Amino acid sequence: MIKQIIASVMITASVCAFAQVKVVEGTKFTTDDNLETDEKLVLADDYNSYMFSAINIDGLMRNVFPHKKLLMRKLDQNGSLVDTYIQDYANKTNGVLHNYLGSQQIDEDRLVAFTEEYFGKENRKEVFQHVFSKKNGKFYDKKYRKIYD
Repeated sequence: MIKQIIASVMITASVCAFAQVKVVEGTKFTTDDNLETDEKLVLADDYNSYMFSAINIDGLMRNVFPHKKLLMRKLDQNGSLVDTYIQDYANKTNGVLHNYLGSQQIDEDRLVAFTEEYFGKENRKEVFQHVFSKKNGKFYDKKYRKIYD
């Protein structure tokens, strides 16, 4: 009876020891926690995943120049960085305020991010949508709406 218990324990221990799945980690990459906001993992498929983040820093807060960028990082199956796609959303009109409003996944292939331009003298806003397509690996910009106060 004791031999059967010992044999059962040994078999169970050996099965558990050899049944462990080896975890593979990709190469590490850094993000700037002081600049990047709204970090989220989006647009995953069988081979790649995409990590989205936005930079919405005004010029007076960081090195005099404003940082207004949308970042999409392509990661492989192991989480290694494959490519980074950057969209500067403040380059449309100079002399106006630009703000990042938010983002949402549209479908399994696209993510949309919304930004606004505020024209203080005219008291109006223009909202833009920036659609990232993982099929093309590009951002597409489109004016979404004008708002007058």
